[in-house]
Amino acid sequence: MPNGAWMVRVRHNKVSVGIFTCDPDDLADLVDQVCEPGACEYKPMPPGGFVFGGEVVLHQLDEASEDTAVHFSDAYLTEEWVQHAYEDDGDWWPILIAEND
Repeated sequence: MPNGAWMVRVRHNKVSVGIFTCDPDDLADLVDQVCEPGACEYKPMPPGGFVFGGEVVLHQLDEASEDTAVHFSDAYLTEEWVQHAYEDDGDWWPILIAEND
């Protein structure tokens, strides 16, 4: 599979982990930053997006500040992603973990 957007959830309770964009071979490493990838499953997302919401304000980045957190107040997914992300339909695959020798 080529690079794409992947919806990831915990397999046993279907709690959403996140949406990641990457090559599927890199997905486990990205999910590992959040939770145990071996406990998760994923499926490809159709065209859609994550919208920051609220009023768009253009401003300069304060390079002197160490605060790199991005705030997503009023953020939401597009209709296409909402319909796809939270349904059981579609192909959910387990995230495979490469075993170290």
